[in-house]
Amino acid sequence: MSNRVLVILVLVLAMGVWLAATNPTTDDYQAFIGDLMAQAVERVDGSTQAGGLIRQLFKSQGKQVVEAVIRPNTLRHNYGLFSLFETRVMGTRVLVVGVVNRFIPVDGMDALKEKMGRLASPFSFQTP
Repeated sequence: MSNRVLVILVLVLAMGVWLAATNPTTDDYQAFIGDLMAQAVERVDGSTQAGGLIRQLFKSQGKQVVEAVIRPNTLRHNYGLFSLFETRVMGTRVLVVGVVNRFIPVDGMDALKEKMGRLASPFSFQTP
């Protein structure tokens, strides 16, 4: 075996070990989704009574909401070097690739954001 082939083999093995060591977990994915939900809640109009209520509720109970909604509705397909996370929430299938402690939305994220935005809009309470 030549030195060149040996170096390539060592590099490929090292890359595989690195990818396996940085393969995100379900807890990492849950934190990622929680951050996305927090960003969506921040875009809710806080000047209205309903918007303020939604923001306050998420700030105090957001972690429990994510834990109760995301974890039981998520399947993790672990391929060793990367993972596929499939979440079914609000009638939408969201598919995300997790690799090197990063998450790459593949399908359904835009539809979920749109549905979350529509959920916040009917809560515009009007006081007489």
